[in-house]
Amino acid sequence: MNRHQRANDKGFGRAAGPDAVDRAERCFAAAGYVMTREPSDWVLPSEMHALQRELIGGWAEAAAEIAPEESSMIQSWRVRRQDHVAQNRSRIVVGHDDLGGWIR
Repeated sequence: MNRHQRANDKGFGRAAGPDAVDRAERCFAAAGYVMTREPSDWVLPSEMHALQRELIGGWAEAAAEIAPEESSMIQSWRVRRQDHVAQNRSRIVVGHDDLGGWIR
């Protein structure tokens, strides 16, 4: 998934993907901003079936696109995770940081 995020050009050059917050923090700090950063993970509890199914499906699709040689393993993972969702045994935590900055 991270490889897929970094590989795609969304019109501004290669995407930063999971490195985006680090890069933004460095750029703003270099421009004189005082920065603050705090973890703010996104938590999807078991009752959020539809969102979990979509997220798992999207991750599997992206992973298979970037690593087609791993399609069988990715498909097995997707089926296993979707089964967990259907049985209310899935909780997804997506790592996320909030970044704030202000000029000195």
